[in-house]
Amino acid sequence: MAPAQSHASPKGGRVVKLRSWSRRRHPLLLLAVASSVACRADVPREESPRAPQVTSATDTPAVDTLASARDVADTSAAAPPVDATPVQTTLVTLETSGDGPLSRVVGGLLTEREIVLAEASTARLHFYDRTTGRFVRSAGRPGSGPGEFRQLAWVQRVGQAIYVWDWELRRLSVWSVDGTFLRTEELVGEPGESPPEPIAVFADGTVLAERVVPGGGFSAGGGVERPPEPMVIAPRQQLSWHAADGAYRATLRAYRGSESFVAPNGGGGATVTGALFGRQAAVAVSGSTFVVLSSEADSVVQYASDGTVRRRLRPPPSPAVRVQRADVQRERARLPAPQGPLNFTAVFDRQTPPTHFPAFGWNAPRSVPLAGASDGSLWLLRYGGVRSRETVYLRFSPRGELLDSLQHPTMARLLDADGDLVLLATADADGAEQVVLIRRERRGAR
Repeated sequence: MAPAQSHASPKGGRVVKLRSWSRRRHPLLLLAVASSVACRADVPREESPRAPQVTSATDTPAVDTLASARDVADTSAAAPPVDATPVQTTLVTLETSGDGPLSRVVGGLLTEREIVLAEASTARLHFYDRTTGRFVRSAGRPGSGPGEFRQLAWVQRVGQAIYVWDWELRRLSVWSVDGTFLRTEELVGEPGESPPEPIAVFADGTVLAERVVPGGGFSAGGGVERPPEPMVIAPRQQLSWHAADGAYRATLRAYRGSESFVAPNGGGGATVTGALFGRQAAVAVSGSTFVVLSSEADSVVQYASDGTVRRRLRPPPSPAVRVQRADVQRERARLPAPQGPLNFTAVFDRQTPPTHFPAFGWNAPRSVPLAGASDGSLWLLRYGGVRSRETVYLRFSPRGELLDSLQHPTMARLLDADGDLVLLATADADGAEQVVLIRRERRGAR
């Protein structure tokens, strides 16, 4: 991942250039290279955590075109109790490719016979035998020509095609499931706007994309201007629908993106990092529908590809968990030592913790709070990564029905699912990346 860039603002301030706030990014890598003056915010006492005392750049109604939970007709039945987690058996563990140990795996998928991983560090797609885990071949290579990559961001299977988004080259590459390069597509923005960033591909090959709406502290392209004071911010993300060849088709809905923390620094710029226990946002595609988790509220709404509201997903209720002093201290202790002008502790100390944890997401880099799988299922991540490293995903059917849950003892990122098979990205005891294929079987089933 390329580091954040900064450039001069037309208003005379500094702008920190970000990519897409709703995608998975390591918070510490978003820091602008400039020193920050520590301004320690008091940590709340355990018995009475304080509410955030920050100004939001999106306090005005930034999601007026996005249906909120109260606006959506409740077409789904009350959420049933989640079945006990099915018995899980690890079938395959992947740790290397033909290029060496896995590093920066940004996506993965399942085909009928193989596992495909997208590895950003090598700019390649790696293919493995789905039964044995044996490495078979790689496709793609670094470069900017046909079938080459500069910065892999995500990979998705749609039917017998594999779609790969290259963030740096701003294009979609389409491959066959056996690794044969087919073509590239570039998105066309709506009239008067620059091309958006694709999020995922629908079952018919049309594309869902998004862009940051300028305003509220954000410039065109997702840049953040130097703020007058430290604050929690979240962009307004505008969704759009595009034809299979990338042509603009329609503007859909907007939603409030993931929260970040921004503060002015002594170099005349802005320092940006992940908000402490901030709310995360995500969009996922399931067949001909898409699902939005907005950071405005702990609700998940499903839409048709044309933006028509379908239903609200109904996760089982869970009590709100208060942020305690020990939680904040634990996070502070995990920070790395200052590295030249980057003083992570000073930035951390300028934040005021929220009173409660979010309901969904993960307190870690590259988390996937909401994911769609090749089989059409939808996976919603319960908030974790603070007091426990256990991962809990809720699984929904393509029609938004709650089916069951998946639990993993360590931090795990869902890559894909196909029936009773689930592909997860995780790490071994030494922190080395690995990908595991597990089989889930209901208790008592044979």
